Amino acid sequence: MHSWESARAGHAALPRGEVIHRQVMTTTTARRVLLSPAEPGPLPTDANVWRRGRWLARWLQLPRGAQPPCVAAYRLQITCAEAATIRVHLSADERFRLFVDGAAILVGPERGDSSNWRFHTVDIDLGPGDHWIAAQIWSLGAKRAYSQATAAPGFILDADGRWHDRLATGVAAWQCRLLDAFAFEDQPDGLFTGARAVVDGTRMAWGWELGAGDGFVPAEPGGYGYSARSGVGFEPPVLTPARLPPQVDERLGNGTAVLVDALGDRDGRAVADPAKDRPEERSAWQAWLDGRSPLELPAGSIRRCLIDFGTYRCVWPVLHAAGSGGQVRLRFTEALFQAGERDPFLGKDKGDRRDWQGKYLRGQGPVWRTAPGAVRIYETLDWECGRYLEIVAAAGTAPLRLERLVQRSTGYPFSDDGSFACDDPRLDQLRTLAVRTMRVGTHETYCDCPYYERLQYVGDTRLEVLVTYCMQLDDRLPRQAIDAFAVSRLANGLVHSRAPARGVQVIPPFALWWIHMLADHAQWRNDPAYVASHLPVARGVIDAWWAWRNRDGLIETPDGWNFVDWVPEWSSGMPAGADRGVSAILNWHFVWTLDLAAKLEDSLGDPETAALYRRRAAALVAALEPCWDEARGRWRDAPGSDVSSEHVQCLALLSGRLDGVRASRTTTSLLDDGDLARTTIYFTHYLFEAYRLIGRPDRFFDRLGLWHDLAERGLTTTPETPEPSRSDCHPWGAHPLYHFAAGVAGIRPDSLGFASVAIHPQPGPLRWLSAQVPHPAGSIILELERSADGRWRGRVAAPVPLRTPGGALPAGDHAVEWRLD
Repeated sequence: MHSWESARAGHAALPRGEVIHRQVMTTTTARRVLLSPAEPGPLPTDANVWRRGRWLARWLQLPRGAQPPCVAAYRLQITCAEAATIRVHLSADERFRLFVDGAAILVGPERGDSSNWRFHTVDIDLGPGDHWIAAQIWSLGAKRAYSQATAAPGFILDADGRWHDRLATGVAAWQCRLLDAFAFEDQPDGLFTGARAVVDGTRMAWGWELGAGDGFVPAEPGGYGYSARSGVGFEPPVLTPARLPPQVDERLGNGTAVLVDALGDRDGRAVADPAKDRPEERSAWQAWLDGRSPLELPAGSIRRCLIDFGTYRCVWPVLHAAGSGGQVRLRFTEALFQAGERDPFLGKDKGDRRDWQGKYLRGQGPVWRTAPGAVRIYETLDWECGRYLEIVAAAGTAPLRLERLVQRSTGYPFSDDGSFACDDPRLDQLRTLAVRTMRVGTHETYCDCPYYERLQYVGDTRLEVLVTYCMQLDDRLPRQAIDAFAVSRLANGLVHSRAPARGVQVIPPFALWWIHMLADHAQWRNDPAYVASHLPVARGVIDAWWAWRNRDGLIETPDGWNFVDWVPEWSSGMPAGADRGVSAILNWHFVWTLDLAAKLEDSLGDPETAALYRRRAAALVAALEPCWDEARGRWRDAPGSDVSSEHVQCLALLSGRLDGVRASRTTTSLLDDGDLARTTIYFTHYLFEAYRLIGRPDRFFDRLGLWHDLAERGLTTTPETPEPSRSDCHPWGAHPLYHFAAGVAGIRPDSLGFASVAIHPQPGPLRWLSAQVPHPAGSIILELERSADGRWRGRVAAPVPLRTPGGALPAGDHAVEWRLD
C-alpha cells in the first residue's frame, strides 16, 4: 500500500548477494544476502553463556490492544551524513513487507516452524540525507494459512556495526500503529490458504512508509531474539538464516477479457452467459488490461469482467484506482465449473478448461474498497493463482476510476538446465506442461497444489525433488524439504506428513517416503555428511514402523491416515487393510524401505544396523506369504482378500526381494491382469519405475496417454487425479519429467554422490532422442538415433565414469553403438 513505484528484479541468487530492488527515483539499492552456516547473523561475539545465541535486538510487539488477525505498521527515520551500505537482519511473526523510502523491498520470512524461524539479511545502499525504514507486519492467527506457523506476533530488525544503535528494534526509536483499514474474509476455497484481505481505502494511512499519517506511537519492545546457539532457556521462535534465493518477480500481461456483463449485486455468483456480454465495453476493458487507457465506471454501476490468462499463473496483483464508495473484488480460479456444481473441493467436472460459457466461477482473492481523491495503489498480502480472473467492480456515489492493473509473477526460480527431445512431439508438449507445473507449484516450499492447500507433503515432495534433480543443480529447495520433515518428527519416531504446517497430520507411508527422499539425495548429490546427519531420523521412522508388527510377523495398520493413492475404489485413498488390519501394500513398502535404509547405513552409518534392517526385511517377506495368491499368480492387497492392485505388484517388484518364479508371475500379473486396481497420477510414478525394472518401455508410453489427454481438455498444468479432479495444478503429476531423463534416456546415478552414472536407455517406439541431465561436475549428455539395422548410434558425454549397455566407459565424450532390445 505504498505511493512510490519500484523496479524489482527476481533472479537466481548470486553466491553472496542479489539485487532485489532498485528504486526508480533515487540511488537506493537493496541486495539479498544468503548467510553461510558460519555466519549466524547479528549475535554477540563474547562467550558469556547468558548472551550466547541472543540477538542484540528485541522483538517489537503488536501495537497495544491489537490481536490477530491484524496488520501493523512500524517505521523509523534515519539520517545518513554520507553514502552508506547498511546490512540489516530482520524477521516477523507471521509475515512482513519491508520498505525503504516508500518502496517495497522484500516480503518474508521464508516458511519455517517455531524452532526454525527464518530471518533475512539485506544490504541496503543509501545516499546522503533522510531515509525511512518501514515494515508492514501481518498476523492472521486462527485465520492464517495451514502452511503458516506462529509463535508470538511481532517484528525484529538489527543492523551490523555502528548502525546497530540507530536501527535495532528495542534500541532505536521505532514507531508503530495498527493499520485498521484491513479486515479479513473467509472464502470458500481458502480453507487451507487462509483468509483474504478486505481493504478499506478510506481508512488507510496512505504514505505511512514515508512519514505521513498520524496515530503512530513508540513501539513497545518484547523479548530478545534468540538463535539455536543459545544455551539459556528462551521462548520461541528460534531465529535461523534464510537460505533460498529470491522468488521470481516478473511483470506479466493481464490476459484477455472474454466477458463483460452487468451485475445486479456485488457478489458475482452469476453464470458466465455470453448472451449478456457487452462487446464495446469489453474492448474498453481490454484496453485497460493492456495498459493503453484507464477505465471509468459511472456512479452506481456494477460490471464483471472475466479474464482468461491462457495458462496457469501465480501472481501478486496490484490495482491503481480511485473513487468514493467504490469496491473492486478479484477472484482467481483454476477453471469454471458446470452450472449447479457447488462443491468443487471434492472434485467436480469442469469440462474443457478453455470453455467458460455457461459455467459458474468460485474463486479467491482480495477485496479493495476505494478512496476518493488521488489514484491509490492497492496490493495484497499474499499471491493468488489460477488461469482465470474475475473482476467485479462496483462504483459508489462517484465514478470509479481504474487506472491500471499490474500482475507480477512469483515462484521458485527454476533454471531448467536439463533437456529432453525426441521424434514424438507429444513428449515435447508434455515436457513444457510439466515444467510449467513445477514452476507455478514451487515457492518457499514445494506445494501439493498452489490453489487449494499450498502445503508441502512428503509423498508429493519426493516426486517433485526427483524432478528437480533432473532440472537443475540448485538443491536448496530439496534440502529445505528434507530438513522441514526431519525437524517435524514426533515422539513415536514418525515425521509429519506435511511441513511446515500448523497442527499435526500423520500419514505413516509418507514417513517411509521421506527415507526414500533422503536416499535420493545421497545418490543425486555428493553430500555424505548431510545425509548421515539425518540417519537418526530415518532410524526413528523404521523403529516406529517395526513396533506395529503383530504376532504373525506383519505390520498392523499404523496409527494415522494410511494414504497410498487416490484410487476411486478405495476409501480416502486407502487400500484393503490400510484402515484396520494388515495391508500387503504397506508391508511391501516397508520391506523396500528397510533395504534402502540398509544401503545408507552400510555407506554412511552403522553396518550392524544395516544387517538388522536386512534381517527384518527378510522376516517380513516370509511373513507376507499369506498375501500371495497362487491360483492367480499375484499379490493380494491384504491377507484373505480377493482384491488386488497394480500398487502391491509394483512394490513387491521394486523391493528386489522376489525370487525368479515369483518375480516372473508378479510381472505377468502387473502386465496382463485386468482385475487390478489401477494407479492414478501420483502412484503411476512407481508403476513407471516398475516398468523400467522389468524392461517394458512400451507400457510406459501407453500409460502416458492420460498426460497426453491433458492438453485436449484445456489443462496447462498437471492435475491432482484423473477427472473429475479437485486441483488443476498438482506438481506430483510432473513426474514424467523424471522418467524422460531417468527412464527413457536411462540416466541415473550409479553410486553414492553421483560418483558414477548408469546409462541404460529404454526408448521404446522412438526413433531418436537427446537428453541432458545436470551433474555437479558438469552435464551428462546423450544423443541417440535408431539405425535401419535396429541398433542405436550416437554419443554420450559425462564428467564421471559410466556404465552403459556397451560396457564400462571412463569419463569423457564417447561415440556409442548399442542394441537396446
